[in-house]
Amino acid sequence: FYFASNAKPLQVLRTDHELGGSIKIDIGFGTFDETALEDPIIQVDSPFFYVKDETLPRIYIGKTSNWKADSVCNLGLHFTQALPVDHRVIFIQGIFESTQTNEHKNIIGKVSISATGIPDALLNPGLLKSDSSGFTGSTGVMRYSKSLNRLIFVYFYRGQVVEIDTSLQSISNWHTLDTTPTGDANGFEVSGDASVQKPRRTLINYDFQLFDGFLFVHSALRGKGDDDASMFQEASAIDVYDLATKGYLFSFHLPRESGERIGSFRVLEDKIVASYPGMLKTYVINTDELNSLRLPN
Repeated sequence: FYFASNAKPLQVLRTDHELGGSIKIDIGFGTFDETALEDPIIQVDSPFFYVKDETLPRIYIGKTSNWKADSVCNLGLHFTQALPVDHRVIFIQGIFESTQTNEHKNIIGKVSISATGIPDALLNPGLLKSDSSGFTGSTGVMRYSKSLNRLIFVYFYRGQVVEIDTSLQSISNWHTLDTTPTGDANGFEVSGDASVQKPRRTLINYDFQLFDGFLFVHSALRGKGDDDASMFQEASAIDVYDLATKGYLFSFHLPRESGERIGSFRVLEDKIVASYPGMLKTYVINTDELNSLRLPN
């Protein structure tokens, strides 16, 4: 497993599956100027790794054999999320302005990189649906499922999941436990080059992760059967769905640590790794029991 932190964003911590025997790895940039990176994010997908920064329209690419970022892909597009699935294909989520209406839209795109490093962008402005709340209601998180070979998008402000194939065509749209049809938020104001989002409602979904055909959603709302309000206040609710049937399976909770909720989480094989301020904690998944809960097609 690989981990990085905001304290040392260009250093990776590599551990074994038991989170022991850690090794610190410093990422090198060769002739590239890494000082331009303001808030770098590292993604490892061996044998490649990627360094991305939402403030820059490019991604640095290197190999885990030497941990040197020796190539750069100039996307030509600013993004709010970039998702490399290999060193030739990168899916992006970004804010784009219509030249006809001057409206801002949240759009998913695909950047294919030629052998000579030339990017070719494909955008589908119709995938993510806005509503009366404007741009903010169409924001969310995007992940790629290798096993299904598709993108999964979960909205922040509505209980809805969109499955997208690799040619950026919608496969299905379905609802999570919360069936809020629209994103009840104010859109945003633009002042010069700065965009300020002003949501006026609580998020429905914070984040999600994928594992073996299951969808783990970090919900901002109480899970099904959460009759004990104190449990929701003292823990983070994770709702689990079967991607094959789009059905809800169950909810569980990750407790606070030192009074803090989880910052993020990952599902890594048979473990959930949750990050808290200054620490990581692992929880073991009973995969046999999880698989027994799969719904019939």
